[in-house]
Amino acid sequence: MQSEAFGGEAESTTVVAMFDGGNQMIDFFFSPLWGVVGDKVGRKPLVVLFASVKALAIVSLACGFSLYHFYALDDLLPFPGCISGGVAGAYIADLLVADHEDDGDEDHHSQKVAVVSPATAFAFYQASLFFGEAVGTIVGPLVQEHGVGSIPGGVQGVMTVAALIYVANVFWTIVALPESLQPHHKDVAEVEGEKSKSIVAEILQKGNPVGAVKLIYSLGPMLVAYVMLMMAMSLVSAGVDNVKDQYMAVHNGIRGKDLSLLHVFLALTMVFGNMFLTPFLTHRIGQRRTLYVGIILSAVGLVALGLLQQELGAYVSFGLFSLGSVWSPAIQGSIARATPPSKQGSMQAALAALLALGMAVAPLPFSYLFKYTAQTAPYAVCFLGAAIMALSTALTFNKIMYSSDKQRYHSIFHKANKGKAANARELLNDETPYEVLE
Repeated sequence: MQSEAFGGEAESTTVVAMFDGGNQMIDFFFSPLWGVVGDKVGRKPLVVLFASVKALAIVSLACGFSLYHFYALDDLLPFPGCISGGVAGAYIADLLVADHEDDGDEDHHSQKVAVVSPATAFAFYQASLFFGEAVGTIVGPLVQEHGVGSIPGGVQGVMTVAALIYVANVFWTIVALPESLQPHHKDVAEVEGEKSKSIVAEILQKGNPVGAVKLIYSLGPMLVAYVMLMMAMSLVSAGVDNVKDQYMAVHNGIRGKDLSLLHVFLALTMVFGNMFLTPFLTHRIGQRRTLYVGIILSAVGLVALGLLQQELGAYVSFGLFSLGSVWSPAIQGSIARATPPSKQGSMQAALAALLALGMAVAPLPFSYLFKYTAQTAPYAVCFLGAAIMALSTALTFNKIMYSSDKQRYHSIFHKANKGKAANARELLNDETPYEVLE
């Protein structure tokens, strides 16, 4: 479809890259805005808006509109991508701790630790995305070849089935999806001077990239280290993903159907890593150590990918790299646990904005490096990725691993509440030990 719509394979690659780059920059500028809005009005309205715009984009293709219309709706509006990452993360973070009122006391809320760890919750969410990708890779060609019931095959048939799924998803979010943000966790003015501000003015003041950076910095050096490490790891993942198909063709000779099978294998490996390996590790060694196990697996996978040229070597290398994705839910869980409930939307959106910036930048150095080393040293991109992982880990390790739990959490909640110790303590339960939070 892209080749036909945009005038050939080479031209389509350029056009799609332009749309993707525009999408990442829009995410960077608008994600913090929607994060602040979500902290004030709740998550469900934004999820409904996101699902509706995504459905409209797919329906436009099913109705015969061009790919330009689809990409304009899907990539260039300040709704779909800007909302999806941050709001999904905030929705999960809201559910990590279930609040309940103490008997007869309307003003006091105690916290009950969730059944699963934060890392496990984020891992299940990511596993669902990878599983959907694997299923779509298998089912899409079958629908294109055979059709579904009265729906004919072909590309148009695939778009019709996809449109029906998306429209059903919109109705489900409206009717069945509960609101995750509790009323007493909605963001309110934190100091007397802010009470006179209009909600719109406050949203515009905080809902931008500068406000996002200020929020991260205000929550303490440990959280800053987490975010720096997450950006570095995401940059490597985005850069490798951008060149992996070409790399497989040049370095390992994997193309066509063999490459599609490799994609399915990678998606299923990530599902296994997130659904089984993450809970197993976090239960036994904790979230922070799970994070470093994931980094080690990813780095070893990249080095092996650079050294092994056989097809089996590609499966082993990318398998290790995919299992290493356990670093992502581990770090997201740690960040969510260290963020006050009223700031989850703003924090998750801040992460989405910074990651969008990294994903917009990452393809350039990796693609150019591969372009100039493809014939002589294609493994250079793998070694570059492993080096970035090692450097970012070394720079942040002490801040993450060797700071006192009690000092870290006290500092985070104290700063988040502008120095009001009583309110900072209320975000926890007076009897909740810091070890339970960790």
